[in-house]
Amino acid sequence: MKLEELARLAGVSKATASIILNGRAEQYRISKLTQERVTALAEKYHYIANVQAAGLRNHTSQLVALIVPELTHRGFASFARALELRLRELGYHLLVSCSEDDPEVEACALRALIGHQVDAIVTVSCHSSDQMYQRLTDNRIPVILIDRKIPDSSYPCIISNDLETSLQLTSLLLESSQQQPVYLGGVPGMRNSLNRLQGYREILDNAGIDINEDYIFHHSYTAEAGYGMITEYFSQHHALPENLLTASFTLMEGVLSFVREHYALLPEALNWATFGNNMILDLLPFSIHSAPQDYTSMAEHTTNLLLSSLAGDSEHQAIVLSRDIIRR
Repeated sequence: MKLEELARLAGVSKATASIILNGRAEQYRISKLTQERVTALAEKYHYIANVQAAGLRNHTSQLVALIVPELTHRGFASFARALELRLRELGYHLLVSCSEDDPEVEACALRALIGHQVDAIVTVSCHSSDQMYQRLTDNRIPVILIDRKIPDSSYPCIISNDLETSLQLTSLLLESSQQQPVYLGGVPGMRNSLNRLQGYREILDNAGIDINEDYIFHHSYTAEAGYGMITEYFSQHHALPENLLTASFTLMEGVLSFVREHYALLPEALNWATFGNNMILDLLPFSIHSAPQDYTSMAEHTTNLLLSSLAGDSEHQAIVLSRDIIRR
């Protein structure tokens, strides 16, 4: 059914029907009775507005794209939900795509989302340069970087204070033991990976601890990677590390899966820490300190940057969010 037919059946103008279906009836003081008549007919005949056509007329699709490495990552899922709720209040809808931390997959996702004529793009990018984004968007679509900063990029970004957080977590582990913690890191070369490893190394250097490179592992920010790295450590040392720092909670999930499979009883004398957080950490018999990310705050800052960019304010901004440390 076309809008013209719906308006004729409701006995209103096409403009009035459009105003009601777009949620602006109160603004134009359209009576409740008229609103109910139009919406009832729209439901009866399963009317769906042609968003693309409206977008061509208004030069906007009211769509915002979000690219994340994976949605099984609780943090990214929490961020997506918080961002979607905030955008929905403003009349926007969120399209989500996953890159699997693969640059080619990310490029394909970006092309597909641009094909949907999105108004803006929010991305947790695995690229080391923003050239792909500049080329594919032709600098016509605002891009906001979150969680990971692309080196030398002029795009606005929202990141956490990874270096300071790593310093705090490593120091916390050394309070209980002066042994070098085993370190399980994410994708090598990424800015956040480098900052987290730098903080770990700095604290060990300051404490006068000789760094054993065999205690440092890198792969990706997935539970499978965490499982694989702790398996490699275990095969070499035949025991769990007393001290352990993981660069994300997904990595810690992989470690805990290994523990569950190989230990009938959970150990009690472990001193571990992780970036990220989950309520399950409060239920374990041993201590895992954590550094949660405030995804609600990140979503609010993202929304503000999006609104500024859509209004034509493309000034580069770098917002650094702090993390609170949860000691257990």
